[in-house]
Amino acid sequence: MTTQFPQALQPLNNLLEPLIRLGFAAPLNLTPGLVVLEVRGRKSGRLRSLPLVAYLAYPYVVLGTVRSASQWIKNLQAESEPHIWIWGRRFALHKEFVSEHVIAGRLAHAVPGHE
Repeated sequence: MTTQFPQALQPLNNLLEPLIRLGFAAPLNLTPGLVVLEVRGRKSGRLRSLPLVAYLAYPYVVLGTVRSASQWIKNLQAESEPHIWIWGRRFALHKEFVSEHVIAGRLAHAVPGHE
């Protein structure tokens, strides 16, 4: 029997999630870090939370994952009131889905001298 990659990460997620909620490894402006995303499962309706890689380019937070086939993106698209935990606080997330080209352009404008 083979272990699926997401299931293999669950013990690590369980260990890191409380620390990330407290602000451990939180991103600062123009740096990567970790946040916890809270969304409802689009099929189950259950509240789900998971640690994600985040890049902060104020006022934007770009979320990513190490998994190749994640359901969190579809859940986030379907969620009307998503939240993230960053810097030890819970914030409502105002979502905007854009392509990587748009993100690159916005990040370039956020960094002085890279326009």
